[in-house]
Parts: sequence; structure tokens; C-alpha cells
Amino acid sequence: MYYFHNGKLDILESRPYNFGNGNLLYYFLKYGVSNFPAKRYLVVLEDHGSGWRAPAREDRDICVDDIYNRDTLTIPELREGLSYFTDIGKKIDLLYLHACVMGNLEVAYELKELANYLVFSEATAYGPTRWDQIMSYILSNPSTTPESLGKKIIDIYYNNYSVKPITMSLIDLSKISAILGELYYFSNYLMNTLPGSASAIMNIRLNTLSFEPYSDSNKEYIDINDFAYRIINNSNYNELTNSAYNLINYVNSAVLYHRYSGFNYTCGLSIWFPCYC
Repeated sequence: MYYFHNGKLDILESRPYNFGNGNLLYYFLKYGVSNFPAKRYLVVLEDHGSGWRAPAREDRDICVDDIYNRDTLTIPELREGLSYFTDIGKKIDLLYLHACVMGNLEVAYELKELANYLVFSEATAYGPTRWDQIMSYILSNPSTTPESLGKKIIDIYYNNYSVKPITMSLIDLSKISAILGELYYFSNYLMNTLPGSASAIMNIRLNTLSFEPYSDSNKEYIDINDFAYRIINNSNYNELTNSAYNLINYVNSAVLYHRYSGFNYTCGLSIWFPCYC
């Protein structure tokens, strides 16, 4: 554990750690806030990621520890590790998950009570984090807002890794519940107005922009707005199309800033929609 101050790093603590243990994350945050209180807090987790943990699956996680039997933080463990802030009546001002395919609606929903803003990627994320540029910006702009810092982090990432297909988004977590509310109606209209058309829905899903948790694995996450637009273009049902437009608007409201390269279009937020075909 390092303390960066006046241009140098001081070692505060050094011993074997299991970074796949949620209790360690909780301890780290507690130690940092207790000993170095601040007006605002940026929390960054950088490592491998695979998105939201689906039911009965053991490989949806973030932060793989290569020493401790490749232990990882599942999404519930991530939430529990970050819960130190709620325990002290605060929220993380800006949470940055620099890891692959963490840009899911489900992940955002799990973390919406823990942070105000969230930066993450729908697609594969490349590293390492450019701490030199991030810290230079913070030192030069000490009064920057969490929203402005989130945008700057995205710009730094984009400018350093734009040679590969990438995405990165800044999410206002206070607007996630509205998306879930409309998604409920959208899903019901989708099922009720297209009875017996599971194959047609799946065909639309197969043509939707999708992202894979691992190389050569199934692309289980799809871009929400791309799917909604495709439903609009393939449906004549007013309730369904109106709900799809509402869903798109809610997503656009939650995604405050988004940059991508190598894709024709992304909205900045994906959802788990596995392909059974």
C-alpha cells in the first residue's frame, strides 16, 4: 500500500494480499478514508473483468488474483467490498472499473447505491491505467467535479488506446432505476405483442452489437439501444415501439459521456442477453 505525496511514493504497508477477497477491498477503503479523509473520493479497480455474474455461473467477476488460486471478486463481493462508504453514510464520488465488459446495466444496478458516477467499458478494456495523466489532471484541477474527472478519464483512455475496438462510458447511477422501470414494460410488450415469435426476437438479438466476456466465448452482452432500435425497425406495435423509444431515452439520459472506436455504434451500456441457438 503506497502513499503518493509531493512527487514520491511511500510504502505504508507490505504483505501478501488476496485481491479476490472482498474483505480486503473493504479494509483498503476503510484504511484510506480513516487516515486520509478527503472532500471527494475516486476509487479505481483495474484488472481482468467479465461482467455481471449470471445465475449458476462462477466466472462473472473482476480482479483476478494470480497468486491466491485465481480468486476473484464476484459482483456481490464487489458490492460488499465497496459498501464501506454506505456504512459511513457516504457514496463514492467516482468509481472507475478499468476491466473488460463491465459496462452492463446489471453491474450498474448492483452499484447504484454505492457511488454517484461510474466509468466502465462495454467491450474489452486495454491497460494499463494512465495514472500519470490522471494524476496530472487532478493536480492541475483540484476543484474538478466527479463528472468532469470521469470525462477526462475517458478521454485519456480513448487517446491512448484508440487503435483497437474500444468503448468507455460515464454513467449517472441515480438514473439507473428509471432504465430498469422502462425495461420491465419493454420486456412485457416484447413478449405480449410478439407471441410465438421467440425465434424472431432471437434473430434480432443475433444481429445486435454484442460483446464477449472472454476470447472465443459466447457474446452474452448486447448493446441496449442497438437492440431497441432494431426492435423499432422490425415492429408495427405502438406500445412496443413507444416503450423502445422510452428505453433509449432513459439510457441516453444515464450515459453522460461516451467514446468508442472500431464500432459503427454503441450507446455505452449493455445488458446480459445470452444466445440460445
